[in-house]
Amino acid sequence: MKQPLKVFLKILRLFMTGAGRIAANAKHETRITERRLLLVLVVLWMPTLSSVADDGLAPDPGNRIVLHPSDDATVRQGSRKNLGAEPTLEVKGSGIDVAEACLRFSLDGVPNLLAAARLRLYANVSDPGSMSLMVRSVSPTPWTESTIIWKTKADHLDTLGKFNVVGISPAWYEVDLTEFVAHAIQAGRTTIEIAVIAEDASSKKAVIRSKEADRFMPELIISGAMFEAKIMFLPRGRPLAEGYLPDYGEIFGKRTNGLEYGWSGDATRGVDDRTADKFAYKPALKARDRRYETVCHMDFKSYVAEPVSWEIAVPNGKYKVHLSAGDARFFDSVYAIDVEGVLTVDGIPDSDHRWFEGTKVVMVKDGRLTVSGHPNGDNNKINFIDITPVKE
Repeated sequence: MKQPLKVFLKILRLFMTGAGRIAANAKHETRITERRLLLVLVVLWMPTLSSVADDGLAPDPGNRIVLHPSDDATVRQGSRKNLGAEPTLEVKGSGIDVAEACLRFSLDGVPNLLAAARLRLYANVSDPGSMSLMVRSVSPTPWTESTIIWKTKADHLDTLGKFNVVGISPAWYEVDLTEFVAHAIQAGRTTIEIAVIAEDASSKKAVIRSKEADRFMPELIISGAMFEAKIMFLPRGRPLAEGYLPDYGEIFGKRTNGLEYGWSGDATRGVDDRTADKFAYKPALKARDRRYETVCHMDFKSYVAEPVSWEIAVPNGKYKVHLSAGDARFFDSVYAIDVEGVLTVDGIPDSDHRWFEGTKVVMVKDGRLTVSGHPNGDNNKINFIDITPVKE
């Protein structure tokens, strides 16, 4: 429990004890006084309690990022004064000091696969009542918080969301920016810029904590999608094991299933189904299940021009990776396969032992999980790969 709440409860207990003693002498009058004082005490402490409850958000392990603005500033209509160093942002829709808030967030470290993005602003109205605000996207005009003024602010584009600020006591307000941030990431942008403006010509003024405030700064909360994938390597038209997605040996790119994965070079000639009739002369060893019956060659020159590696786009973080290498018909390989540079499969097959499997926990830092041949390997063939996130 945080300190302000402890103090509040202590005062409340002392008050109730004192009220009880007084009540022994004058029950009726004390009850009235007690109710009035308790009401005043709660009203006085409610903003503090609200602040304690909403004192920022700690990131979920490995899956949520809390970003603060790299730049934010108020711009006032007709004013040449820069307000980028102020601890608050102001929004006003009418009068001589019409104002709006400009914010920029860096997208460095934001995962490619996005589950949600929420803007959080700690705000209040300067006068009793409420005020409706809009969050709008703006044109990509370069600006910094130390130089921006009304004349140099960016033009508004689309309305991303609205929220209603109520009362003179500050509180957190949220706007869903998932679609906007996802589009920015897909477009390769490294920052997003937004403006917070009044929805109508209200004479009231909204006050928002800026990044210069000692706490309750604006937040962009990014939740990465919990990524999980199961991939089989096989030719087009061949049946998949249940729960698996296909890889046909194609160069890395976005697939129709929405994921991005593939090979560093063309490996379409390297995928095969060992149950196909073309190998009737070479009886296949019975595989454990469908996953072990298909292969993709990683370095055999008859099928790939040069050794190829396989990658899949994932949010940065830890993953448990299980993969299998083997061949139901041939045992002409030395299997040695790395995942993110960690040797995961290592073995030499014979007539009775055709498949080798391995599981490793690896860290992805560049947005792609990479599977590649180890220097000790020769004629590597991969059957399938299972990828699951590891929660810290």
